Amino acid sequence: MLTKKQKMQILAEEWGRELQEIIESGCKMLNMEHAIPHIEVKFSTAMKTNGGTAQKQFGGGGVIAINLRLCYNTLLKEGPEKARIHRENTFWHELAHILAGWGAGHGPEWKRVMRRLGRVPDRCHRQDTKGLRTKQRRYLLLCGYCRYPQAISAAMRTRMKNKISHILEGNYGQLPKCPRCLRSITITDLDLAKKIRIPTPPPPRR
Repeated sequence: MLTKKQKMQILAEEWGRELQEIIESGCKMLNMEHAIPHIEVKFSTAMKTNGGTAQKQFGGGGVIAINLRLCYNTLLKEGPEKARIHRENTFWHELAHILAGWGAGHGPEWKRVMRRLGRVPDRCHRQDTKGLRTKQRRYLLLCGYCRYPQAISAAMRTRMKNKISHILEGNYGQLPKCPRCLRSITITDLDLAKKIRIPTPPPPRR
């Protein structure tokens, strides 16, 4: 009997092959075949409700990350055909971000690329996200110099540590800084950050 995690992993491998075909098709439509080897696909279980992201890689290229939990949730609720349509729509959306160039956002150039790919330039997906929201762990980060406090997520803490390590290895980049004294945040500061509990806001009045 396969676990939910194992089922999602098997589906991710199958969907990854489908999405790789979309990369090749989309790049050829825009005469950008040279970009095909530099675009990577991955499925993430860390995302909450967003369908996917397009991220710039160090050294060039891009990574398209797709929300695996949302894809699996849609498959169970709406069936394989609708799940495929949602999944592909999200992927075309993120691929257009890479092909439009970093910094294009959802502006005119991104919309132009979406239309050239034969897609409707929608900014948001329409999938049911009920049950996908989870409580996010937070850390209280104190600046090692001025003790300025910041509440950061666990994911942000990990990204900051990875970025600092990357720069300390001799790679190009800008160290994260304290917003008050503008001194660089250190890995020691991040290691000393303590978990905190963020209270849940009350429901809005009707």
